[in-house]
Amino acid sequence: KNSQQYKWLKDDLLKTDTKWKFAFFHHPPYTSGRHLSNLKVRALLTPLFRKHGVDIVFSGHNHLYERSYPINSAFTPNDSAVTYVVSGGGGGKLYDFSSNNIWTASASKAHNFCFVNVDGESLDFKALDTDGQVLDKFTILKEEGKYQQYVKNAIPYEQIELERTLPDNITPPVVFLEKGKTVMQGAVKI
Repeated sequence: KNSQQYKWLKDDLLKTDTKWKFAFFHHPPYTSGRHLSNLKVRALLTPLFRKHGVDIVFSGHNHLYERSYPINSAFTPNDSAVTYVVSGGGGGKLYDFSSNNIWTASASKAHNFCFVNVDGESLDFKALDTDGQVLDKFTILKEEGKYQQYVKNAIPYEQIELERTLPDNITPPVVFLEKGKTVMQGAVKI
């Protein structure tokens, strides 16, 4: 947090008032590919992205395509929900991925590229393979009342972290998050 790069990013996000915000960097904070999620990046940068209204974070590193559900915080309702996209299938050997996590909305072991079209209040996203076939697509509408439709599928960051820390022989719990406390129900040892 004391680096010049972190300070630059924080200042840049504070100063901008653009409707749509994107971040691009190499190591993904959320991925299920061969190179697992970068937990340092997650801990350091994702709170900034939520706080300052970043819409989509693009990264690579894993040779695959993967998109998260929107991820927000249960305890900071004014923060935005952020979607994380890994588009690392640019031509190298492709990696397998695990579907054993709660944040992945879509994943493909395919060479890919992303197409983003922004038109005022609307963002249309497509991930395409090298033959032009659609691997994934979604739309974000920032029109009043419609953004909430997109955010309703958001997964709380706190739930992801709780499940990440459970031993493998514990089934993921049902978690109810309320400001100031976490109530866990349904954790079962198998």
